[in-house]
Amino acid sequence: YLNPVVRVAITEGFSVFGGLVVAQSTTDVVDPYRIVVESRVANYRGGDSRSRDLGVETDLGVEIRRTLGPTKVRLGLQAGYFWPGRAFDDEQGRAMPPVGLVQARAGVVF
Repeated sequence: YLNPVVRVAITEGFSVFGGLVVAQSTTDVVDPYRIVVESRVANYRGGDSRSRDLGVETDLGVEIRRTLGPTKVRLGLQAGYFWPGRAFDDEQGRAMPPVGLVQARAGVVF
C-alpha cells in the first residue's frame, strides 16, 4: 500500500493532518472459511478472489496537546472515508458501498 501523510503544526500544541491510502494485495484475496466449509475459492463477500484492488481511503484529523503541570493531555478528532476496491465485490460483482468513520480520542500521561 501507499500511505502519504501530511501533518501541519498550526500553533504549538495544535496540528492538523491528512492522508491518503491506496491499497493493492500482492496475492489473491481469499476467504479461508469458504475454502474449508464451501470447498470453493472466493473473497470475503463471496466474489472473485483474483481481484487485488483493495481500495482507496482518505483520512483527516486534528490534535491538541497540552501540558498541565506534570500531566500531558492529548485530544483528537479523526475522520476517514474508504472506497472499497474490486477485491470486496460480492458474488454478483456488486461493489461494496463506501464506509466512513469519525473517531474522538483522549489521552492522559502522568
